[in-house]
Amino acid sequence: MSTIDTEAALKRVKSQIQFTQPQQSKHSKKRWLYTIAATVLLAVAAIYLMRKAGEKTGDTIPAVANNSQEIMPVAAAVTLTLGNGKQMNLSAEYNRINVTEAGTRLVHDSGSLQYVRTSNNITTTFNTLATGAGSTYHVVLSDGTKAWLNAGSSLTYPVQFGSRSLT
Repeated sequence: MSTIDTEAALKRVKSQIQFTQPQQSKHSKKRWLYTIAATVLLAVAAIYLMRKAGEKTGDTIPAVANNSQEIMPVAAAVTLTLGNGKQMNLSAEYNRINVTEAGTRLVHDSGSLQYVRTSNNITTTFNTLATGAGSTYHVVLSDGTKAWLNAGSSLTYPVQFGSRSLT
């Protein structure tokens, strides 16, 4: 059997293959320099423009004109419309009311309206309670039902309820 000289074979293969380090071309070095220069230029331009914009606005909050008139909040309006069409503003002029209507006494006190049955004579009369923007209201009807009205809502209900119970 013939023996192969591995050392000699390796030398022959190495001589046929040229081991050279890849060299960067001049163009790729220039490309990196141009990229870095463009990035620096853009950063400087952005900083300059931001400072220039800050000088124009002054970076201060403009003073509000001193007006002698105060801006008052919207009054929370609650309106009760009785069966006869009469309207009562429960949030202002009628701070405390005690009215009897269709055998039922209406008691208004501290933002709440309560109906108390005074007679068993049932008449069909409807009242409407309406709340304005920003106001809420609590009402206890003649049958003991409690209702809370949110802002901008209304409730139309009979002044007296019949003898039937609701389930």
